[in-house]
This record gives sequence, structure tokens and C-alpha cells, in this order.
Amino acid sequence: MKLKQKLILGFVIISLITGLVGLLGLYANSRVVSSYELGQEHFGTILEASNEVSSYAKMAEGHTMLFLTLHNKTDRRKALQRIASLREQITIMEAGVKDPDAIKIINNTKSRTDELQSVIESLFKIYDDEFAKTGIFDLKDHEELVRRLDDAASDIRQNGLELGKIEVNLQTESNLRAKEEAYSLYKLMFIISCFAVFGGLLIGVIFERNILGPLHKLTDAIKIKDGYYDLTIETRSDDEIADLSNEFNKMAHDLMISNEEIRKSLAQKEVLLREIHHRVKNNMQIISSLLNHQMEMITDTKLKDIFTESQNRILSMALIHEKLYQSSDIMLINFKEYVDDLAVGLFQTYGINLGVINLNINVEEFSMDIDHAIPAGLVINELITNSIKYAFPEGRKGMIYISSRLINKEQVEIVIGDNGIGIPQDLDFRNTRTLGLHLVTTLVENQLHGKIDLNKNKGTEFAIQFGGIK
Repeated sequence: MKLKQKLILGFVIISLITGLVGLLGLYANSRVVSSYELGQEHFGTILEASNEVSSYAKMAEGHTMLFLTLHNKTDRRKALQRIASLREQITIMEAGVKDPDAIKIINNTKSRTDELQSVIESLFKIYDDEFAKTGIFDLKDHEELVRRLDDAASDIRQNGLELGKIEVNLQTESNLRAKEEAYSLYKLMFIISCFAVFGGLLIGVIFERNILGPLHKLTDAIKIKDGYYDLTIETRSDDEIADLSNEFNKMAHDLMISNEEIRKSLAQKEVLLREIHHRVKNNMQIISSLLNHQMEMITDTKLKDIFTESQNRILSMALIHEKLYQSSDIMLINFKEYVDDLAVGLFQTYGINLGVINLNINVEEFSMDIDHAIPAGLVINELITNSIKYAFPEGRKGMIYISSRLINKEQVEIVIGDNGIGIPQDLDFRNTRTLGLHLVTTLVENQLHGKIDLNKNKGTEFAIQFGGIK
């Protein structure tokens, strides 16, 4: 066989081998990406639904207890709405879950949801009957139903957590199988690539002067190991070396699709972080509920106020974890939404009639990280609480206002005030013995490393500035 024929045959063989490598690479990446995408879509939907099941069960229980204790019809309506939302999430899980253990959990959840709804409706009916007859409803007379309510809600939340664990394990197994299959294909690609490189070097030795220049350009491919996945190797020749260059370009593209697969893996960890925020929020709400139960046995007004203020501080922090769980960025919350919910919640807690005390909120749209949001939220909680309790004695009408804006990219200003009776002129709020103002000063100056000023000219107005927000 003449040299020309051998060389032609050699080039043909190398081209075929290189093409096979490319096809195997495309096939392997296609399988892995498809597996990850399908798994992410399926398991992500189930995980989200399982988290919502836990949340809606807790909220249904919470709204029920709030209605029975505070007699707010909105909570009654919301309790039934949460039951309906709970059933929607169960339907979503039922349509997607195939694991036998998970199906058992879903069936149990459906049963416990029926019981939860039945208990809630029973409590509402008893409430209506007793209130119509006597104008009084005592929750202590129905401890058995309350216990059943708590047991059913707790079981549903636990089922949600267990289902989440099962689905996470199944997703991990699915991803592992995809990785193992891809690893086998990559091993085969590596072997074939070795033959292709060997053949290329052999031809390069024979035609050193003719192909040395184009081959030298291929050394740029080493930059791929340093992360240059957008690298493009260009050659002017129209031969097998050009084909090899194109394959390197494809390989770089395939690798770029793979740092994407890593990103999706990180997304799974983000789901777990959201679950942590969700659990922290739930635990804080449980603590708040325990305080609420404890308050039912307290008759001393001052002591009851102390419990209420502690409960509000806990709920202000729980609200931040809830906002982080709901946020598209788990490190940042929408500060405007947080302040709105916090202020309205305090007015509801103290039963403020908006016809007597108006609430004026003017907060710009911006995000804040958890390290600043928690102390800032506690400060807002304390100052609004002080205004509600002391600024408008004997049913006096007035207004509480809150405003916040970004002074620059990292500096924020918060102004909280009222047009009430004001703070005594001789009072130094930094040296007062009251826990609320002492806590405000400590949080602003020590934790937020900011400054706080008090204006006593018209009512009471606190102006706070701090920086370092992300």
C-alpha cells in the first residue's frame, strides 16, 4: 500500500474515531442532562408540594386557634382556605409519586386532612352555638377537640417532612444512576480518544513540516483545564486537523454544559436551605403558640404584656425566615413586604381599630440580608409597639408612620414615629430602664453599627441609619 493510500486511510480512521468520540460525548451529555432535567422537574414539584403540605397544615391550625381566641372572622375564612390549599398540594403529590412508601404517606395525609377539616368544622359549629346562646366561648371546655386538632396538624406536617426525605433520597439515587452511566461512556470516550491522539501523532511525525503549524494551535486546548470553556480553536486548513479542532470545540461546549449540571446540583442544596428556613420559622411559631397557651392562664395584665411583647419579637424573626423561604434569593428578603406584614401583624395583635389609629407605611422596594433584617425587624417591632401602647392614651386618635429608603447602595434610613402625646422632654431614651428602648439602642448601635436620633418636636419620631447591607 502506497504511502498516500496509507495516509488517506489513516486520516479516515482517525476522523471516524474522532467522530465516534463526539457522538458518544453528545449521547452521554444528552442522557445526563435529560435525566437531571426530568428528575429536577419531578422531584422539585413533589418537594415543593410536601413543604406546602406542612405549611398549610400549620397555618390551618394557627388560623383556627386565632379565630377561637381572638374571634377574627378573617382567620376563620383563612383556616378553611388553608384546608383547600392543603388538598390541592396532596393532589399534586398523588399525581406524581410512585414510591409505595410515599403513597402510603400520602394516603395517611389525606385521611388526617379529612380529620383536621372535621375537627375544625366541629369547633366552628360549637363556637357558633355557644356564642349564639351565651355570647361566650371557652376553649378550655373543648380540650379534646383541640388536642385532636393539634395531633392531626402535627401528623400532616410530619408526613410532609417524611415524604420530602423519601423524594430527596429517590432523586439522589436517580442522579447517581445517571452519573454512573455517564462515567462508563466517558471511559469509552477516553480509550477511543487515546487511539485518535496516537494516530494523529504518528501522522504528525511523518508530515512534521506540513502539519506542525496547525497542530501547534491545538495546544490552546489545554486552557480548558483552567476553565476556558468558551475557547474556540480556529484553523485555516481544511483537513483532518481542522476536524480535530472542531471536536475540541465541541468538547469545551460539552464541558460547559457539565459546570451547568453542577449548578443544578447546587440548586438541590438551595432546596435544603429553604427547608431549614421553613423549619426555623415553624419552630418559632410553635414557641409563639406555647407562649400564647401560657398567656391564657395568666391574669396579671403587666405580665401578660411582657408575654405579648416576647411573642411579637419571636414572630418578627419568624417572619424573616418565612420571607427567606419564599424569596427567589434565599439570602435576601423584600424589605417592603416584610415591614408591611410586620406592622399589620402588630396592629392585629393589639386589636387596633384603623379608624382610631391610622397606619401609614412608605417603604421603598429593596432587598436586605438576614444579618441586617433580623435586628432591623426587632427595632421596628419595639418602636411600633411603644407607639401603640403609650402614644394614644384613653382612646385618643392619631397616626403611626413608617418610612424607609436607600440613601445609597449600602446605606439605609428607617423613620418610625407617631403624632401622639410624645416622650417626656427630660427622658434620655439611651439610659432608660425599659427593655424596649434599651433593646432598640443596643440593636442599632451594637449590631447594626448605625446611629439613632430622637425628634420630640411633634409626637415621637426615631430616625435610624445603618450601612453594610448587601
